[in-house]
Amino acid sequence: MTATRTRSYRRRGTAYAFFLMTTLLVTIIGMAGLRVAGIGLRSAVAINQQVEAQACAQSGVELGLVALNRTNNWRDNLPVDTWSTPVAVGNGLASWKIKPVVGTTFTGKRNGSVRVYGRGTAGDATWLYSVEVQPPAEVLLDNELTNGDLESGTATPWFAYGSCAVQYADWNVYEGGGSLHVAGRAPGSGAGQLVQGLVSGGTVRAQAYVSVNGTPQPVWMRLEVQSTAGTQQFEIATAASVAKWRALGGTITPTWDGTLTSAALLIGSDDTEELLIDAARFMLMPAPPGPIDGTWQREPD
Repeated sequence: MTATRTRSYRRRGTAYAFFLMTTLLVTIIGMAGLRVAGIGLRSAVAINQQVEAQACAQSGVELGLVALNRTNNWRDNLPVDTWSTPVAVGNGLASWKIKPVVGTTFTGKRNGSVRVYGRGTAGDATWLYSVEVQPPAEVLLDNELTNGDLESGTATPWFAYGSCAVQYADWNVYEGGGSLHVAGRAPGSGAGQLVQGLVSGGTVRAQAYVSVNGTPQPVWMRLEVQSTAGTQQFEIATAASVAKWRALGGTITPTWDGTLTSAALLIGSDDTEELLIDAARFMLMPAPPGPIDGTWQREPD
């Protein structure tokens, strides 16, 4: 009988130990599940905050565009590269700032484009977007040529293109006191001047007044681009038969491969008569007003 009781006690002890182990295991699994649930909850909150921050950043860009449109003389009155006071948007905050694409002031290039930035914050998340914007033109387009009107009394910085000579002339002008005289010409020669600021796919406009000192002949205007991919010429305009002073000009949108190394405006003809050039202009045309396609991007926080 004693042996029977001993075996009974052992069975009860074993069952109790198994119960404790099972309870401990269930507790551990439950705690692990709560921990995983907590991690999942925190991840969901972080994702939601990031989505809200993105939406607020987009709203910030839109607020910056509104400021551009509603502020009178905004180039003189809006701060440069300064974040606005944040405003509440949904569960986050939105702010904006504006920077010139070229230079450090809005007034340095009054027809220049700007980049509008939007910043969104929600909880621990921050997001930035930006887009380049072309505001409406405020002033006449800048002439990228130096001494295009030949009023300096010299031919500098015009150069001879091909076999010819360029010099200042005051005996036959379209307007003002001087013009550019291109003499001793071989066929296909003329005058040129280097131009800056071109980008592939950008629109340019060039114009000048030309005269032929001799038999009337066609006169052409071209843009020559030299890049790491080679040299290209783009026809701007051709006047069929030039005698006395006549306008010559046009608008083109040149594209090229490689990195631009130099560009020049050329005016000449395929005959040999002397040419006279005056009142020459070369202008970089701004994009149409509004956000510029392909410039929307995320910025680093």
